[in-house]
Amino acid sequence: MIFPPPLKPGGTVLLAAPSSPLAESQPVEAIAGTVEALGYRVRVGASCRGTSPCGYAAAPPEVRAADLNGGFADPAVDAIWCVRGGSTAWQLPGLLDPRLIAANPKPFIGFSDVTTLHLFLQKRCGLITFHGPTANKALG
Repeated sequence: MIFPPPLKPGGTVLLAAPSSPLAESQPVEAIAGTVEALGYRVRVGASCRGTSPCGYAAAPPEVRAADLNGGFADPAVDAIWCVRGGSTAWQLPGLLDPRLIAANPKPFIGFSDVTTLHLFLQKRCGLITFHGPTANKALG
């Protein structure tokens, strides 16, 4: 198993929405502000601002997968924190690049529907991940 390097204060966190969209009462800007107040820099993935024709996914699967592949590939991103769970993460494993992810381990955090991605990252990439609160829970 691959242990990702720890997230250090001041590190950059990518907020990603691999499942359902955020509620109007939880705008990504408010979540980003809360994560910044915790002492981290924030990047907001396109999936957090996307729309999907089905309405129950944050964005089309290709956009959501591109956020994750891009987050793992980008050396400036130190961790990926899912903004919420939902019901569509099952669409992503076939679009993710296990070699790229395994070569660029970093903390991946979330729960609920994101469990599908935890299982993929462990089995296909050998990556230790963190089953923990989604970033929208940082708002309280």
